[in-house]
Amino acid sequence: MATRLLAFFAVVVSATALMPCASAYMEYPPTTMEKLCKSPRIRLLKVTKFDRDKGVVIFELVENLNSPKDKVKSQLAENIPGPDDKVRSFRHAIPTDSDRGKPFLGWAAKDKTAVMFTIETGGPVVSERACGYVFIDENCYSVVYNKAGDYWAFIRAEPQMSACFFGTVDELSKIVKDVLAGKDVKVPTKEPAAKTDFKTRSKEVFEALNANK
Repeated sequence: MATRLLAFFAVVVSATALMPCASAYMEYPPTTMEKLCKSPRIRLLKVTKFDRDKGVVIFELVENLNSPKDKVKSQLAENIPGPDDKVRSFRHAIPTDSDRGKPFLGWAAKDKTAVMFTIETGGPVVSERACGYVFIDENCYSVVYNKAGDYWAFIRAEPQMSACFFGTVDELSKIVKDVLAGKDVKVPTKEPAAKTDFKTRSKEVFEALNANK
């Protein structure tokens, strides 16, 4: 009996260790395209509606870019895509009252595309929030899912993600597929203009994760 209990707890601990932590994923972003491509959900999205005055951009799903058959994948890849997805809305709320959201609202136009990398464990605590990174042409922002409102809330602009990728969404979607297939890919990048202030970043991330439940 004791042996069985120990074996059970070993499995639980092992599974927990494999689960990606949302807060860590946002505090310390993936630093390479291969690491970013281990995100549990990677989707190509298309703008269907937007309202710059209200700060709303509504996307629809074009394609799931990752699958259980990928050579490079998340530990959760066996569930991609699957009925367990906790999030099905792609409405993004972007701030209109500061310079933070202006580049992204200015970019928005019908049929423009974006690639969204997310963790969607859907748990009740901060470390299990659904959150991720949205790449548009030569830019990126981070988001956290607001379950009560069924939308993705803007966290911050992510200029340092140019170290992972810098280019167009068309280029990115192809590169993602090649990386997931295990191909040797030359990824266009750009050195960020400034180093990340992780103290400020942590504050912004945790405030956003706590505010969106």
